[in-house]
Amino acid sequence: MRKLRQSHLLTQGVLSGLLVMGILTEGTIWAASPKGNHGQPFAELAAQIGLILDRIDDLGDKIATLSTDLNGITQNWDKKLNSTNGDANGCNSDRFTCIWPTAEFPDGAAVRDNETGLVWDRKPATFSAFWYNAAVDCQNKEVGGRKGFHLPMVEQFASLVDPMQESPALPANHPFVNIFPGGEYFTATTSINSPDLLVSVWFENGEILVFPKDEPGVEKRVWCVRGGRSYDGQDVRKVIDALPR
Repeated sequence: MRKLRQSHLLTQGVLSGLLVMGILTEGTIWAASPKGNHGQPFAELAAQIGLILDRIDDLGDKIATLSTDLNGITQNWDKKLNSTNGDANGCNSDRFTCIWPTAEFPDGAAVRDNETGLVWDRKPATFSAFWYNAAVDCQNKEVGGRKGFHLPMVEQFASLVDPMQESPALPANHPFVNIFPGGEYFTATTSINSPDLLVSVWFENGEILVFPKDEPGVEKRVWCVRGGRSYDGQDVRKVIDALPR
């Protein structure tokens, strides 16, 4: 008798849960009567199970759709997203989404790369700077009322490079402004071969270059990014301290 009561309570709990989730409505639950057609409740139960399975299938479809939508705003390193199906300014393509509207950029002052999840300054500065100043500039950078920017790692810059494009080597119909076609941009990466060498990216063709950190008067362009790791395994403080002022 106790087992039957426990089973009855379990059934009530399951049905209550289904009601809460919206899979069943009160009108669809039948009440078994001690008298009457004993075969009818089983037929009705089978029908209810069919309805429940249909509702579960619907929920599965909704979950799959939600997962697809989320993939558009997270990292998609395994995909090559289309950058040419956005608007006239290059915003809101499969590849690039403009975010954080401002007076200057009502459609967004920053750009999220939907392949990597990184957020880039849409309008990098046109002036050049020393590496130390470039790093500090990015740390102080504010775009659309948000901070947290840094100099990109070379791999992050390389993820923007389109080998099929030149001057600049960026995906077609990109939304960025002020990108100097022949510009050489600082990265936060030191050379694999020597911590005395710093790495830059030349956006004429996406070539990766190195230069001595103690080379006097070296100024390059600055482009800041938000997200991902900031610096490589080298002691970046020592690298900065060793640079000429």
